Amino acid sequence: MGWLRRANEWLSRAARGPEPDGFDEPQGADEAPPVVDDPPPERARAPSHTATVVRKVFAHATGVAAPAPDEAGPVLDEEAVAQVAGRVVAHFEANRPEPASFPAMAMQVIELAERVDADLARLVQLIERDSAISAKVLLVANSAMYTRGSEIGSVMDAIGHLGMFAVANIAVGVACRSLYDADARAEVDLYPRHWQEQFLQSMTVGFAASKLASERRLARPDHIFLAGMFHDIGKALALRSLCRLILEGQVARCPTEVVDAVLERAHVLVGTEAHTAWRLPRFLQQVCAHHHDDEVPQDADAMALHVVRVVSGLNAVRVGTGGDKRMMRQVRRSAAALGMSPAEVRALTSEIRESNDRTMEVFGLRD
Repeated sequence: MGWLRRANEWLSRAARGPEPDGFDEPQGADEAPPVVDDPPPERARAPSHTATVVRKVFAHATGVAAPAPDEAGPVLDEEAVAQVAGRVVAHFEANRPEPASFPAMAMQVIELAERVDADLARLVQLIERDSAISAKVLLVANSAMYTRGSEIGSVMDAIGHLGMFAVANIAVGVACRSLYDADARAEVDLYPRHWQEQFLQSMTVGFAASKLASERRLARPDHIFLAGMFHDIGKALALRSLCRLILEGQVARCPTEVVDAVLERAHVLVGTEAHTAWRLPRFLQQVCAHHHDDEVPQDADAMALHVVRVVSGLNAVRVGTGGDKRMMRQVRRSAAALGMSPAEVRALTSEIRESNDRTMEVFGLRD
């Protein structure tokens, strides 16, 4: 039972003050992991006792096995990652998206849902105007994720069955899928797994975060869905810039672990600038800009941010793109701010996995 006791201590430590020995703040917390070519096996670093303890406690407290970066894969060179990430950011800034590049229908749905006097008939009209999106909304509404035993035959029926905000979220997800796609087949061929994962994980976090917000009565679930869906949009946009730089011969093709490190380093800046360029609602910009901050207020206004941080962090560990001490600390602190027990965090990891599976099913994604 020793690990269970330590797990409970781990999750609640954020509310008690300084970190104990073995959980000290990492140096250079704002710096992404470095990157290098694969070193010979004999140069691989042995895992530290502290790192092993952190991962084990995280696993017991959350039900998710954190990856062991020191035990799997090469040591990455920080300077090389910084250089590639800098070029990616520069390329994005030189090719910053125009406001019109955000799907018009999605923006109209978001703006309509934001209004106090939201017009139900107007929402139906917007969705039905695009036959492809309308068909997908009905397909999703009739899927195992939402079905309640009766067939849904129209957008109005879907709203009556699921609610206005749920249908609006589905429509936005369908309309915005193009934001997570490459512009050319050559870009897809460079990193097919990364392109596949962008949309899948954005929708997974959106659905799981929305459900958590609804269950704990935190903020508006439809707001949380959008925040979860768009908080990491910078990764898709940064990947697009990286692929173009590689195809233009300005950057050498990077190993997948280097790509992960570059996207992690660049995505907040790129995503925040994209939110501003697209003129998305301010609450979405704030979540995008601050979801990796070490210190986040614990007041009511920050609850949406905490929900997204917990779900996104656990999902990153689940898919193997997170698990360093900084991310674990962010998950722990936000879980504490939400008043979540270790058992509740473990239950959330199950919900995240289910949201991932359902997203794959209803959007026809491959495993």
